[in-house]
Amino acid sequence: MQYIFLSDWNYCAEQKLEVLDQYFKISEEKKYGNTIIQMAQSGPDSKTPTILHVFLSLISSAKESIYITTPYFIPNQELLTALIIAAHS
Repeated sequence: MQYIFLSDWNYCAEQKLEVLDQYFKISEEKKYGNTIIQMAQSGPDSKTPTILHVFLSLISSAKESIYITTPYFIPNQELLTALIIAAHS
């Protein structure tokens, strides 16, 4: 997440932040639960629609439910069709 933030910042800002080790400290926090998450980076600086590909892959492999959490969810027809097919499965 830190690297994605730095990449986005450096793409948009006039000042460039260095990628320093201090931004990537490994947390010693305990892990809880058994939920798997997937992060995907995409944006105006990406040539590939990575998030769309991740959504389509995850939707097609869902077995029981689908939860999509993003502040920028604007589904295109391809994504809506995948959700409709998954709902009927």
